[in-house]
Amino acid sequence: MRDSFDPREPGLSAAQAAPASTPRPAPDDTANDLARFRQFAVWITAAVFTFGVLEIAAGFVFAQPWIGIAGGLSLAYGLVLIGAGAHLRGGGRVGRAAL
Repeated sequence: MRDSFDPREPGLSAAQAAPASTPRPAPDDTANDLARFRQFAVWITAAVFTFGVLEIAAGFVFAQPWIGIAGGLSLAYGLVLIGAGAHLRGGGRVGRAAL
């Protein structure tokens, strides 16, 4: 029995000589992750728009323009999230959606 492994030893195939790589997730795990990310994007978009509308309403009620501006920025972020959702629906491009 040998104590060490020499990949240059004759008689070994490339698969035997190659070091083990990190395991890749199964395709169904990737599909599950994509589905969870889509669900997260839907919920966070709804939350952002809800709080954006509430902030704008509070800005009018309390006569504080800065609160309204913060609500407008929240709504703008909601539009960005809608764009990310469009990338997810267009073939599941998670990398583009995350940008």
